[in-house]
Amino acid sequence: MANKKKLVDASIGMQELEREVLRSEILRLTILMLLFFVLTLYVSLTVVFFPAAFHYVFAYEVFYWVPIIISLFITLYYFVLRWLYKRAYNSSQAVSSLVRYISLFIEMSIPTLILYVTVVSHPVIYVLISPRLLLYSLFITLSALTLNRSLCIFAGVVAAVEYSALSFYVYFQYQATDLVNFHYLSLTKEHTITSLILNRSGFFFLGGCVTAFITQQIKNRLFAAFEATKQREHIAQIFGRHVSPEVVDMLLQDDKTLVSESKDVCVLFLDIRGFTTFSENKAPEEVVNYLNYLFGFMVDIINSHHGIINKFLGDGFMAVFGAPLSSSHITDNALNAAMEMIQRIKKEVADGAIPETRIGIGIHYGRVVTGTIGAFQRQEYTVIGDVVNLASRIEKLNKEYQSQILISEDVYTQLEEKRGTLLGEVTVMGRHHPIKVYEVL
Repeated sequence: MANKKKLVDASIGMQELEREVLRSEILRLTILMLLFFVLTLYVSLTVVFFPAAFHYVFAYEVFYWVPIIISLFITLYYFVLRWLYKRAYNSSQAVSSLVRYISLFIEMSIPTLILYVTVVSHPVIYVLISPRLLLYSLFITLSALTLNRSLCIFAGVVAAVEYSALSFYVYFQYQATDLVNFHYLSLTKEHTITSLILNRSGFFFLGGCVTAFITQQIKNRLFAAFEATKQREHIAQIFGRHVSPEVVDMLLQDDKTLVSESKDVCVLFLDIRGFTTFSENKAPEEVVNYLNYLFGFMVDIINSHHGIINKFLGDGFMAVFGAPLSSSHITDNALNAAMEMIQRIKKEVADGAIPETRIGIGIHYGRVVTGTIGAFQRQEYTVIGDVVNLASRIEKLNKEYQSQILISEDVYTQLEEKRGTLLGEVTVMGRHHPIKVYEVL
């Protein structure tokens, strides 16, 4: 059952990660679309306002509309591709690996196309020294946003192969017509044409590998973050949103705390006296605000004494000390929390923050069975045992004794500092033998 749950959690985590990958891909495509859109505007404005500069750059060998059409076509290509990825993201569908590889291949071929156009209007040796070579590095770097190690390596391989192929093609095709430039490079033995081409190709491939490594590290951390968030949400679902961050951290470190087990705990029941009468003439919003205000500081007090709120019960709640995390002095912690809540209510009433309010608290100590129950979609941490029932019955005795805190003899004997006045032996509903009850003032 636990393994099945982990598989489901992992599946959910991977689905969320895939959606994050799509978001990252959409960002990458947006960057490239805007980049080539700006380039299209730049070339168009250059043609219109600085035609001489355009012809100087391309040496009258390229029609003005060629670079404009190329950059515009690339912009539209990224626009369409971004739209497809956006649609897949909105419909929670995955983009096939084939589409991703083909689109990345086309993308990595763009610098090759630009370099080839450059050869037409410049000395052919320019393909080996052109600043446009940096486009390969730019596209390889942006491939990191695919969050896919294989795609990053593929980008490096395509860049290396296409650059090598174009460079060797240019070298063998045009060296006779550009002998001076090629001869100059060949004279430097340490940097022959072949070694220069292969070194740069190797650099592109290495860049793809480094990008792949970085991408994998980012992806691992992203998945770990998803897992941690999922675990926190799962714990919050089981124990309630009111569990302190410290308890959540400790629960994340120890998965065994969610396993059913038998342990000694201290159970505290709290009830607001006269709540029904109070709420009769109040608007629902006023009643809810009153409860939220009271429970707000009560939850903090319970947490500060190493307890958890197990469940809210309308005008009260049940708190547990010693579970799911074992701790020492659980009876003292429970009683100290009860006394602090009494004092805090008195202060809030004196300050006029809340109307006159009295509460009743019952505390009992003993062995229970703890664990999670429910379906996978809705689980709850539960404490089962006679201790729970008896704590609830002890709390109800406050009405009879006009008291606010009552504890059982089991709690009293566990206290390091004995506090409380023995009220005598009391027979509670559901039990054959009377129990000793103490009032704590």
